[in-house]
Amino acid sequence: MALRLHERSFLLISVAALLLAGGFGFVLGLTGGGVTVIPAAQGEPEPASDPSSASNRPRANRETAASNRAGPTHTNKTNREPEKPDKPDINPVTSGGPRKLPAGRVDPVVESPQIAEAVAEIEVTLKDSQGRQMPFAQVALDIVAGPLGWQTLSSSPEQSRGQRGVFVFKSLYPGSYRVRSTAANYAPAEQEVTIHAGSSTEQVALVLTPLGNCAVEFYPRLSSGETPQDVLVQIDAKAANDDDKGRFGSHRQTATTDPRGLISPTSTRIRVGQDGAVKMILNIGVPVSLTFSAAHEGKSWVGNSNITPEGIGMKVDVTLNQSSDTDNPLLAGAGGTVSLTVILTVDGSAEREFTRVNLRARPDDFAYRQPTSSSGNRFLWDNLAAGRWYIVAEARDVHAPFVTQIEVTESGEQQLDIRTGHLRVNAQREPGSPDPEGDALYRVRLRPMGSGTLERTFNGNLKGKQSDYIDFFVPAGDFDVHVDSPEQSAPLVAEPTSRPLKMTAGGNVTLEYVLRAAVTLTFRCVNGAGVPVPNAEFLVTFHAAGAVPDSEKANVRKGGSDGMCKLPSAPYGAVYVMIWTTSDDWNNPDRVFQLDLPAFGIKDLGNVVVAP
Repeated sequence: MALRLHERSFLLISVAALLLAGGFGFVLGLTGGGVTVIPAAQGEPEPASDPSSASNRPRANRETAASNRAGPTHTNKTNREPEKPDKPDINPVTSGGPRKLPAGRVDPVVESPQIAEAVAEIEVTLKDSQGRQMPFAQVALDIVAGPLGWQTLSSSPEQSRGQRGVFVFKSLYPGSYRVRSTAANYAPAEQEVTIHAGSSTEQVALVLTPLGNCAVEFYPRLSSGETPQDVLVQIDAKAANDDDKGRFGSHRQTATTDPRGLISPTSTRIRVGQDGAVKMILNIGVPVSLTFSAAHEGKSWVGNSNITPEGIGMKVDVTLNQSSDTDNPLLAGAGGTVSLTVILTVDGSAEREFTRVNLRARPDDFAYRQPTSSSGNRFLWDNLAAGRWYIVAEARDVHAPFVTQIEVTESGEQQLDIRTGHLRVNAQREPGSPDPEGDALYRVRLRPMGSGTLERTFNGNLKGKQSDYIDFFVPAGDFDVHVDSPEQSAPLVAEPTSRPLKMTAGGNVTLEYVLRAAVTLTFRCVNGAGVPVPNAEFLVTFHAAGAVPDSEKANVRKGGSDGMCKLPSAPYGAVYVMIWTTSDDWNNPDRVFQLDLPAFGIKDLGNVVVAP
């Protein structure tokens, strides 16, 4: 996008250029201002850009070429542009006093003078029930983490040199561990081990017993009585522990999968047989939960089956009821193949240039289908599976993709008008927040329908300024507007990080964000003996213990199995750091520290004692 310029010199140069152009008898076009760049979606080719510049940001003022479009409510006299705010474009950074926290509990920060060594090992021998050694390291290692229970370590075992079927987990701290098998088609096997201080090697032997197989015939029927042609089958094969769950919410999944059957725990499309059956081979004696989805007459149908296979063969009836799930991928292709032509306009105008148009089965899919051919604002898809699709269209000077669901039942033509509205993102620096040495970049992510795969990003710069804004023209619809700092730049933390937006045609919306200088905060949680406390949970907040709102639960982070805790964007200044290791009481953390964090850089607290 053309760069928004604030300096007064721009106005002087523009006036001089117009006078010069008039003197020579030609008109100097001011509509471009630079090359307009629409950033590509994640997973798609994207134009190269310099992250240190704001060259990919929308213009603060609408360009003359776009003056024939329906503009936002507040416009100027010449080209229906959003009005500039009644304040200087460059507003110096204001000074501010130190942040004052509400009074509350504070524990002393005690650093451990020594740390236990990670030198212990667990040696695992894997054999089947016939005494044959297993050649693959199909084992996982868990560690006890207080109220969180068993948590999976991310480390993988090494094969013992010269010993078939023997695997070693190395560099372990003292603690309570569990070795468990992950081999498919074998009965689960596990053994608990306690490692004390020192460089001991604990021996574990697991015997894996093969599971018998059962041929199961499922008979899916719609509640209306019909039999679907295809079903989407998903088997719920959970890991032995759910270590994505924390005390107060879920964290990013880190557990290794633990498949217990022949079918992967992913969705599989299966053709229903002439006898109406879907046949699978499942393990005897292993409970399994299956979800069946189908598409019929443009509707989604879903049914569940929870069984424990027994004997040689089983027959199971599954009833599918109509569902509100519009993202069922079987809805695309439920009615054969068709030819689709889409005619696109922007605010009623057919003059806008479209930079990319495609179809997707779901908004969060990376896969998409390009048009067979296109001409101007007409786009054709041949041999398209009939059903429900999402059309994703990007137009010049529209700063986010237009996304809408369309129903394709037969060959034909559909006309879609992309109505737009004006969004202003105001970035306000916290008073007293210092400038970094380089640019103070902030990044705005526009996510239509909350989809990260359709995200578009733009950079702004708060360097030397107390506030800044970026104007966007976006399609009507639902968005998540996320603000953070780009990678490889000085960290800034936004409050709030993300806000929902419901844009209406011709709407005019302003979203406010406060940005603070940030620091990377690191520390290791240990007990009184210097042994790391695995998977501690921690929160950096401005609220006192006992008065932290529930909305902060989403900001709780989990440390590693080695006790290491890291927050890349902790706000500078006075903060509370709350840590939970044995407590599961939101209002009563095990430790509460008050810190005065510096701006930017890294703050390492070292090995902090958080447990007896």
